[in-house]
Amino acid sequence: MVHSFYELYGSEKAGVLLTALARIFSLFLQTHGMSVGLDDLVLKPKFNKERRMTIEKCHRDGVISAAKFAEVTSYNIQQLNYSNRVVFQSKERFDPDIQKFTDMALPKDPFSGQKKCMTLDDPIRVAIEQKIGQSSGNQQELEIEFDNVMKSTMGQTTSKVLKDCIPAGLLKRFPKNLISAMVQTGAKGGIVNQT
Repeated sequence: MVHSFYELYGSEKAGVLLTALARIFSLFLQTHGMSVGLDDLVLKPKFNKERRMTIEKCHRDGVISAAKFAEVTSYNIQQLNYSNRVVFQSKERFDPDIQKFTDMALPKDPFSGQKKCMTLDDPIRVAIEQKIGQSSGNQQELEIEFDNVMKSTMGQTTSKVLKDCIPAGLLKRFPKNLISAMVQTGAKGGIVNQT
């Protein structure tokens, strides 16, 4: 359109047309533009709980995979909050399963300086450091191998969380959820960006 206008009326008039179009489009975006907010990312409580449980299981699976990589066979998987996340809940939406993980993360004496998570002297951690640190020449290959083991374990969970929670678990559904609108129409990003 602008090219035809330029051919018919010249460069000055085409410049005026482009300026006018820019003003119209700017006004439209200012009055009807889209805006995304945090409420576009909020999950329904049921799905958020499923997501949390899946993530905790993934952390335990990660410890098991690390133990296999380190060739630690006699390791006793502890009931810990491996992600070390604390979730504060309201009385109205209190969930005992979520509270269980919070209690696992918080020590009885919060001023003791001790956390309830994997420590520096954990047998798996020590075995991995020894295996990689004492290797002669192939340290980088072992690091890559360990990274691949952990990526494959975590990747399965990431896919499961995305499949189970997006878009069905979102509190605000498409098309009112503008992040979903951008992702599902292909305008911007992918489903991973939505999480």
